[in-house]
Amino acid sequence: MKYEKDAFRGVIPAGFLPMVGDGDIDWDTLGSYVEYLVEGQPCAVAFNMEAGEVAALEVDEQLQVTAAVADRVAGRLPVVSGLVAGSTRRAKELAREQVAAGADALVVFPPLPTFLGQPLSVEMVYAYHSEIADAVPETPLIAFQLPRSYGAYYGSEALAKLSGIPSLVAMKEASFDPASFGEALAATRSAPDPIVLLTGSDTAILEYLVLGAEGTLIGFAAIATDLNVAMWRAARAGDYSKAREIWDRLRPLATYCWSPPIRDMRPRMKEALVLSGIFPSATVRAPQLSVTPEEVDAIRQALREGDLLP
Repeated sequence: MKYEKDAFRGVIPAGFLPMVGDGDIDWDTLGSYVEYLVEGQPCAVAFNMEAGEVAALEVDEQLQVTAAVADRVAGRLPVVSGLVAGSTRRAKELAREQVAAGADALVVFPPLPTFLGQPLSVEMVYAYHSEIADAVPETPLIAFQLPRSYGAYYGSEALAKLSGIPSLVAMKEASFDPASFGEALAATRSAPDPIVLLTGSDTAILEYLVLGAEGTLIGFAAIATDLNVAMWRAARAGDYSKAREIWDRLRPLATYCWSPPIRDMRPRMKEALVLSGIFPSATVRAPQLSVTPEEVDAIRQALREGDLLP
């Protein structure tokens, strides 16, 4: 593989997708936004994730996004793409297409509706990931546990087995639950060659880093990327006082943008990017709705509290 596990130990921002009009992709802003993310010194960048409205994109648009991001990144760090499919057959096809478009690694979303409900079959979870791995054997894979949105909670046995797939290098654990995170941590650490455990819990980033997460794969790192990276570095160095100072600045915005309903984190974060001078528009693709003027005021206040406004 071009990138080994260590390449994904750090901050990976899940980028938002700039749009104009009634939801057309703003390709020019996407290019400058990718540059903004890279300048924050993350270990990789990710698109075609929930933050990037992947479910609202056509497959050809997803591939165009990957190609545009890869072209702008120009090999400076790994380009990660979400892999969203409803069957193993389609997942394998799309994995090959994403790699051909420029993806260096793939985040394997749980297939809906098959992975809804508990208990999940360990063999089914393992087979889905291993067949994708076989389809793109030189491409690092990142598993994705997100019971809130996709109902997929893998559990210790499945996670331990997934850790045995050679190209599966990491997992994004997005349960927003410390007990579930602890179970995932124990399961992955017990493997002979442990995978990298990344938190996907945007409202408690520092807390999960303290608990043992080796990095983050989150939409919140797609703004103030440099501060997210500085917080991660401080936490890794054991300088929790410095990490806490940074998190105290970031927390108001994260807490507001990921407050219920969490689906509104997309338009909220786009408004934050507009207020920060990074996006020209906070357009989202229907049926997602834009936020109210009152919410824009609350986002501006959260940015102001953290001294995050330009």
